[in-house]
Amino acid sequence: MRNEELVAKYKSRKKKQSLLPIALGALGAFVVLAVVATMLSTDEGTVYGDVSLEGDDLPVYTATASDSAVGLAFPEIRGVGFDGEAVAITDDGRPKLLINLAHW
Repeated sequence: MRNEELVAKYKSRKKKQSLLPIALGALGAFVVLAVVATMLSTDEGTVYGDVSLEGDDLPVYTATASDSAVGLAFPEIRGVGFDGEAVAITDDGRPKLLINLAHW
């Protein structure tokens, strides 16, 4: 390689390396702003309504036998929504699909 080519290659590599600290700094600033915005927008006044269940407990499941809970009626659930209105999941003859999600 000639000297001019080596100098051009060095300058090109130098420009790429100088962008890395800027990119990392911008990413860090974004993360800090996102955390602060999340903390400031959190509503600490969470309200939970009253909930009641009507029905029998499920039988104890043992892995060595078939599941005796299959086909049992789902309990009726009654409660109050966040807007104060009554909410109910009852056996009214209409099919329903319930999805229970949780995380720890």
